[in-house]
Amino acid sequence: RLLANENLNTDWLLAISQLANLSNSNGLISGLATRLLFDTQSENNEQITTRFSQALSVGVEPTIAASWLEGFLNNSGMILLHDDVLWQIVNTWLESLHQDHFMRILPLLRRTFSSFNSPERRQLGERANQSGSSAIAAIPHELNQQRGEQMIPLLRKLLGLPL
Repeated sequence: RLLANENLNTDWLLAISQLANLSNSNGLISGLATRLLFDTQSENNEQITTRFSQALSVGVEPTIAASWLEGFLNNSGMILLHDDVLWQIVNTWLESLHQDHFMRILPLLRRTFSSFNSPERRQLGERANQSGSSAIAAIPHELNQQRGEQMIPLLRKLLGLPL
């Protein structure tokens, strides 16, 4: 973009798209490539959401999915605060993890969320703690309030907030 050369820009976007599509690449690299596509708006939100859903689906190894999420978020939690669809996808993915899988990726998630600045972590914690938020209300299945409340201390710990 700085060189204002359309051919170079087209080649760059094609290379990033290929990296994002590689099924056998490192999750961190694929996630970052998808984030670059998102930031350049070279793909619409539906395409990015599809990539996000596929990378975080239940069939993907949790450590690869967590690495992909770390690459996509790229040290910035603001995208989760401002995009309800992406917030809901992450929320649904976390809910779908079995306890043993969740415990395996917990250090990766903590590392990802600890890279966010303090105000971002606080706002993410507040959003996760809000009952009746639009993202949570949009989840299509029945919620168990008591089970959800049990996760609040863990989420606060993940986000580095006081218990």
